[in-house]
Amino acid sequence: MQRRLVFPWLLFICLLAPAVGRPTGYEFIRHQGQLVRHPLENLPWRIYVNDQRYYPATLHAMRTWNGAGHRLGYPDLFAPVDNRRDADMVMDWSGRGLPPDKAAGVWWDFNPGGVRISKMVIDPHHRVPEGNRAQILLQELGHILGLGDSSDSDDVMHPVMHSRRYRAVEEAELTSRDLEAFRWLYSQERYIPIVSSARRTDTPAGVEQPAGEAGSLLLFDPIRVELTASVNVRITLRNPTQETVRGPLRLELWGRVPGNPEWRELKVWRNLQKIPSGYRVSRDYFSDLQPLFQGEFELMSRVVHSESGDILGERSYP
Repeated sequence: MQRRLVFPWLLFICLLAPAVGRPTGYEFIRHQGQLVRHPLENLPWRIYVNDQRYYPATLHAMRTWNGAGHRLGYPDLFAPVDNRRDADMVMDWSGRGLPPDKAAGVWWDFNPGGVRISKMVIDPHHRVPEGNRAQILLQELGHILGLGDSSDSDDVMHPVMHSRRYRAVEEAELTSRDLEAFRWLYSQERYIPIVSSARRTDTPAGVEQPAGEAGSLLLFDPIRVELTASVNVRITLRNPTQETVRGPLRLELWGRVPGNPEWRELKVWRNLQKIPSGYRVSRDYFSDLQPLFQGEFELMSRVVHSESGDILGERSYP
């Protein structure tokens, strides 16, 4: 008799259990008709923030999404890192390349090897309270997870910023519909993975890839520094691919004292038009023995495509 009572109750409970449903009016990032999202084993997505003035709003947005993932038993979705070398993506606060009516945007690169996020750009001059800035960041991080726009103006993923002004970053929150859309997307087993160039291991044959430069299109030789009565820094980069890397490119050199989060621009070489396959390009930085070089210091050099803003290679010293 007890067995007859237990099984109907179990069936009744299963019928009442809510299914993971897709909320109406919600879009998702797709490529060739297929959903796009992160594989859970590749999380957290590591982000370097290049302007510390906006770090509190950024950290609140990351923690809010992480909390949403934790409630479903997922690992951290996002993690901040303190250098570009360890980052899957740079959060660029320059505003470069954004349309006039956009406060932020995510650039996608769709290709057969997986979907990549080339950059995320935010307008630092967009005059909004910090809570609304956090709201904007919540939306952009939602896009990075694979969520599209919502037609509901109350949702964080609605493409038009809320008219209500939020003074504190803690006021920016996800709605139940945002959470439902996230839960639905990450319950789907058929999807195209979002992959990181920083975690690629497909080094071209015959090329020894330096530590910390996975995914770079152009590779740097070790930075050479000579300190006497003056300073000489030699930077050499090379093209290990089978094709010419075309510009315009710029080569940047940055320096800082260890422990200081702010990098100081030391030199920029502009108008590198191309680097043919197998070629090396070297540049020298000369300076007097300024205060930066009179104690411990760090250097970072990178090559950037001047038009797209894509970072094609990076190297640190020491």
